[in-house]
Amino acid sequence: MEQIMLEVNETIARKWAMSSKDIQRQAVRLIEQFLSKETPEMASDIVAGYGRPDDQVLQQHFNKVQSRLPEHLMLLDEIGKIASQNGLSQHKLDKLLAADE
Repeated sequence: MEQIMLEVNETIARKWAMSSKDIQRQAVRLIEQFLSKETPEMASDIVAGYGRPDDQVLQQHFNKVQSRLPEHLMLLDEIGKIASQNGLSQHKLDKLLAADE
């Protein structure tokens, strides 16, 4: 848990000081519930800060993947040719894949 400081008028501060711990806990729960709701102003901060990389990191990763795609496709073609030369046909591949299901 973290502590936060709220600025309130004197009347609210006095009422808070005179309130029971139960009332104070209820008030804290209400504040938590209110702030837990995503508002448009908070949306970008929440998305970027909670387990999701920021847009720049995502774009860099996408660009890296796209730049390597032709190389990857050539590698797959090469593997396919080698498999074909060793007797693997589409029919045999389909049978092998069906056996796994």
